[in-house]
Amino acid sequence: MPLTIGIDVDLTVVDAAFQRWGWVNYLNNVSHHYHDIEEFKSMSSICYNLGFYYPDLNEQEIMAFWKSEIYNNLEPYKEAVEVINSWAFAGHNICFISICKQDHFRNKVEFLKKHFDIPTEQFGFMATKQKGFVDVDVMIDDRLSNLKQFNHKPQVAKILFETPFDQEISESEVSLDLKTHDWYEIGKFVEGLV
Repeated sequence: MPLTIGIDVDLTVVDAAFQRWGWVNYLNNVSHHYHDIEEFKSMSSICYNLGFYYPDLNEQEIMAFWKSEIYNNLEPYKEAVEVINSWAFAGHNICFISICKQDHFRNKVEFLKKHFDIPTEQFGFMATKQKGFVDVDVMIDDRLSNLKQFNHKPQVAKILFETPFDQEISESEVSLDLKTHDWYEIGKFVEGLV
């Protein structure tokens, strides 16, 4: 029986922060402060809002990155492409579930269609902050707060894609089924569900 697999996009499928044309690059270009990507990678925990490290910028300047066509220059994790495409080939339904900023939706969907080989009848995209309203069998996300929205649905397998970014809540508040930063491990776990 095919599964419906919900997948977050930013930081889960694509590193929109640290790639060459990512958020850090943008912030370094518009700020008087400069932070090398290696500096961030050496931190044990990174503030989810990278604007915290650029105090000379206001909220509008910080978030302007997310209102542009950022996905034209970004590449997804190659392992994510391989695993997600294999799920589509096996007949599973893939629903990307993501928060979108103004003028962001079209660019994100085009990016996903460009990089993933998912038949139209198996491809879905939902732009929402309330991810828990979406009917899925599996949810993969980098934010515990998004996965917590599925706590009232014990039948949903909840997978945390680990990143170095801080979380708003603790792991004890979410009934996780898997925690990893390895897409191949995620692939094996999902295969074991069918």
